[in-house]
Amino acid sequence: MTTTTVFAGASDFWILYSASTYANSRNGTGGSFSADSGSETTLYVGQNQFGGPTFEMMEIMLEFDTSSIPDTDVVSAAVLSVWGVNDNDTGDLMTLEARAYDWGGTQDNADWRTGAQYAALTLLATMAPLTLDAAAYNVMTSSSPNMENAINVTGFTRMVLGSNRFASNTSPPGEEYYQLQSADNTGTTNDEKLVVTHAASAAGQPTTKRFGGVQFSGYRAQGNLIRRW
Repeated sequence: MTTTTVFAGASDFWILYSASTYANSRNGTGGSFSADSGSETTLYVGQNQFGGPTFEMMEIMLEFDTSSIPDTDVVSAAVLSVWGVNDNDTGDLMTLEARAYDWGGTQDNADWRTGAQYAALTLLATMAPLTLDAAAYNVMTSSSPNMENAINVTGFTRMVLGSNRFASNTSPPGEEYYQLQSADNTGTTNDEKLVVTHAASAAGQPTTKRFGGVQFSGYRAQGNLIRRW
């Protein structure tokens, strides 16, 4: 059994869509984008309402180079941790979520997911309200086997962070978001990280693998051969 820690790439970024109504903001219509400059050290995720009013829907894109994990290994566990900067969820309403989403690795406004698109993505991990610690790692609860199956052993494992209330079409009464540390900070001490537990699979053992973003299920016949069912 081997444990591999992979830190997020500096390609991580936040992006939001804002509009004068909740429906338009969630649907990405009649408003505008704001996004990471490309080197910001703080990321924003969740929902916000302020002013006359303005509604903001914030998402974070993450990628992890998980190609160092042997192609023939089976992932038995994967845990995502994020470093808290500030809790702006004033009503303690938001559950932070990670969902599987291959956004391509290059920042673009088109990467932002509408509420319906976001809700349709596979849930990988969650963190309940009242649990964000500032200046500390926050360990998210993995959704098994989704998280394990999402690990791409031949390339990048990509995902989006968002709010459960964005997914459920629930308007924020005010501030309802978190600030998290970005991988653009110097070093990796506080970067987002994936801790992956994996081991070589024995012949005849059922396995699910992700190669280049495509998931395969089958069993190990011999050596490195995986036969699909």
